[in-house]
Amino acid sequence: MSTRKRYLSETIHFFNKHAWRRWYLLLPSIILITSTKIVEVQATVAYKNLINLLLPGVAEKEALYGVVFVILGLNILNWFSWRIVELLLNFWQPDVLREMGEDSYLYLLKHSNNFFNNNFVGSLVKKLNRLPHSFETVSDILLFNMYPTLILIVFSIITIYQISPILSSVLGIFLMLFIGANTLFAIYKMQFDNLVNAADTKWGGFVADTITNSSNIQLFGSLDREMKSFKKITHYWRRINTKNWNVSSIGNSVQAAMMITVEIAFVFIGIEQWFQGKITTGDFVLFQGLLIAIFGNIWDFGRNLRNMGKGFADAQEMIEIMNTPHEIQNIKGANDLQVNQGDILIQDLQFGYSNERQVFRGFTLHIPAGKKIALVSRSGEGKSTLTKLLMRFYNVPEGSIFIDSKDIMKVTLNSLRRSISFVPQEPILFHRTLQDNICYGKPDVTMDEIIEASKKAHCHEFITRLSEGYQTFVGERGVKLSGGERQRVAIARAILEDCPILILDEATSSLDSESEHLIQEALKELMKEKTTIVIAHRLSTINQMDEIIILEHGDITERGTHEELLKKENGHYRMLWEIQSGGYEV
Repeated sequence: MSTRKRYLSETIHFFNKHAWRRWYLLLPSIILITSTKIVEVQATVAYKNLINLLLPGVAEKEALYGVVFVILGLNILNWFSWRIVELLLNFWQPDVLREMGEDSYLYLLKHSNNFFNNNFVGSLVKKLNRLPHSFETVSDILLFNMYPTLILIVFSIITIYQISPILSSVLGIFLMLFIGANTLFAIYKMQFDNLVNAADTKWGGFVADTITNSSNIQLFGSLDREMKSFKKITHYWRRINTKNWNVSSIGNSVQAAMMITVEIAFVFIGIEQWFQGKITTGDFVLFQGLLIAIFGNIWDFGRNLRNMGKGFADAQEMIEIMNTPHEIQNIKGANDLQVNQGDILIQDLQFGYSNERQVFRGFTLHIPAGKKIALVSRSGEGKSTLTKLLMRFYNVPEGSIFIDSKDIMKVTLNSLRRSISFVPQEPILFHRTLQDNICYGKPDVTMDEIIEASKKAHCHEFITRLSEGYQTFVGERGVKLSGGERQRVAIARAILEDCPILILDEATSSLDSESEHLIQEALKELMKEKTTIVIAHRLSTINQMDEIIILEHGDITERGTHEELLKKENGHYRMLWEIQSGGYEV
């Protein structure tokens, strides 16, 4: 099976699974839709009877009024049936869309950091939004166009067959050819719809990337260059859409020609049978009425079939993501991690981002509970990688990492990460209030606890100067705050979270000297009775650690206290200290 057909099958399965979860709303709707089309055919038959009664020498007022009341009753029944259908579907469809959106959103967020690093945010948002909208398109077409048309065709052919088997056969053969050709055409056209979607996604991804980096565009004066790149994308989008619409136009032309042909054939055969006395004038009107109704529906049938194909194409990008296994996930039978001490043991760790970029080869490190260690190295030597492995942003391929003698690969991800407070070098905040961001790791705290943590992190001072205080929205990714303010908010969040294990990744790098001194005092309080890992390039921030570990090429080359490492002749740490204290950084 080709990739395209496989994803189409998976999309249909996904839609079907969600649609029938509320069968008690969907099934009655389908039954009522079926009845409305049967009633519609019967109303046309009633008009046939009315025409026959109007012929000279046949007309009787009472009989005519009787037929009129039948037509009125059928139309009233049809009206009530459609109102009930709409009411049921008004409850059914929004609930399915809600659940579908929730399921796809949850699955997307469970993907690894590596997945998000390799995909544009704008593209992912577009794919996520398309999925429920595509289901809405497909379900509307099926329930309001395709299925009713199918019922109309079946009962029209049965009705015509009872009067003229020849015309019934002509209509049946035409409809099989017409629907078959439209189905094949819709499948063929889906490849162009996929190209259009890919072009849309590329457009959205580029726009999201440039808007996120708008300050860089202004800084480097590269607006013309970015506009030139954007024009290449939009011109490609135009070419793909033009080709797609041209293909649609060809399909419409062929469809119209087929309908004209069968209409002329139907009229000629009908006239011949009327002259032979095989059908009445009312029968002729009945045939034309049903044919007009069928043509009106099947003209839309072809267009809706193609729109439905586009709807499936719109969904397939997100279905592909939802059929991509999560790189990082709980193993079967994983238990929650309960950290009582915070003892960390890393044994024989092997890890690399690729065969060309191996980071650790048999790395071993023991961090006793409550100890505070610092990791020092040049950039790219494995400091941040080690902390990401500890938090399972990447799986441990070979070797083991234990917390309180429990293998982190065998515990649940949420319980592992809730046991670790992490303050990154560049904190990213939600576009929510300062209060929401500070208590994000522990949302059930009181306002007094939030303020106390903020005071310890020395962010209460700048927050109270804001007009909205703790209810101030910080902007996307926290852009309304300075780098130092964002770091203080992240530290306040870690203080409030109060996890037994603490990781500080250059947590004071964006602070001025005065603020850094104050934060260092807060961090000392925060680190009490916690197992702490500090990543730092500024050695002045780590000289009070219990142990400092020097990494080179993924191996430990030096370890000891600040004083012990300074005594080592030609030691890497001593060299770094002399560079920084000698004027490069005081």
